[in-house]
Amino acid sequence: MSQETNELTFYTKLVYIEWKDAVAVSDWEEVREAELFKCKTVGFVVAESDSAICVAAVVSDEDKQSNSKIHIPKAWVDKIIRFPLSQITEHSNKNEIDPDLFKLNHGGTI
Repeated sequence: MSQETNELTFYTKLVYIEWKDAVAVSDWEEVREAELFKCKTVGFVVAESDSAICVAAVVSDEDKQSNSKIHIPKAWVDKIIRFPLSQITEHSNKNEIDPDLFKLNHGGTI
């Protein structure tokens, strides 16, 4: 990627997060066990503080906006793997990225 392109790219940090979420139930039922949902999130880091991380699925470098965001409390996080966007976009050899990674179960592509 050229230096000029780097300067125009606002969202450059990606994350994979494993975390636990609260479980909400609105039906009448017998509670047998207190539990949490195990969640996985992948996306662009759009904001971060000591107590939370905000991850977006969709970003726009043009106007520095994002959509489809989730704010995850860091106290709920079990694992964070951080990697630069360039790790995906700047491959000199196309064979470095497994093409099956982008296939859907029914044979289509993302």
